[in-house]
Amino acid sequence: MYQEPSVKIIDFLLSLSDALDLASPALSQHQLRTAFIAWKLAEAAQFPSSVIEQIFIAALLHDIGALSPEEKLGLHESNYEGNLESHCVYGENVLKRVPILEHASRIVRHHHTRWPDLAQSRETEPALQSQVLFVADTVERAINRKKYILHQDEEIISEIESLSETQICPELVDQFRSIASREDFWLTLTSPKLATIISDIAPFNNLLVYQSSFLSISELVRDIIDFRSPFTASHSSGVSAAASTMAGYLGYSEPEVELIRIAGNLHDLGKMSVPNRILNKPARLGKA
Repeated sequence: MYQEPSVKIIDFLLSLSDALDLASPALSQHQLRTAFIAWKLAEAAQFPSSVIEQIFIAALLHDIGALSPEEKLGLHESNYEGNLESHCVYGENVLKRVPILEHASRIVRHHHTRWPDLAQSRETEPALQSQVLFVADTVERAINRKKYILHQDEEIISEIESLSETQICPELVDQFRSIASREDFWLTLTSPKLATIISDIAPFNNLLVYQSSFLSISELVRDIIDFRSPFTASHSSGVSAAASTMAGYLGYSEPEVELIRIAGNLHDLGKMSVPNRILNKPARLGKA
């Protein structure tokens, strides 16, 4: 009898987040660290647990709309010359296709929006939730990875304080100051074991997603992979369709066919770390 496989949603999100950050050593754990900061800041702001979960998910995947490693690196180093809104809009559009990610998609949409620009909706929870992510992303990008964290924490706190009102909700600045005053916050944030820590104690760490709900998630990942280049615009979907069709002809059960369809959608996941200059190179690749 076929037993439907399941996966812990936290493990999947951590894996996807890690894949999105493979573009450069400078990006290592960027979204993971941002998620930890956002989680602790949301707790300090006393959001309900269900909202903290969605902020955490949004932070883990907040740069999902940046389609190339070059764009991700530019965003992280604050030298991106494109439209910041574009990757926020695209991130929202891809995430909202998956029911369990719909709320998180609205948070991602405004994670680069300054507090004054949220004037029309600044009293609503979604605006404040996006601001939590704004703060967390800003803090993580301010960290110098070549410098011991406790030799730069005060400098980072001062940078966030300087953005009060002009870019960040003043109340969140106060709440960030309260969590950033603790050494254990910074030491955990920069721990090489952060992924394990988060997997064990993060929000919804025991929530399972079954195969029947996983197809739409695999389609989201498929589109992110394939849309990076016109040469691969329908590659994963084609592989998925061909593999599942062959599986049907070979007599596999429908659940098994669906599992193969999911695998086809995900088979090129590693391509997310390949620079666009290589994917789109018109000539043959040379030697390293």
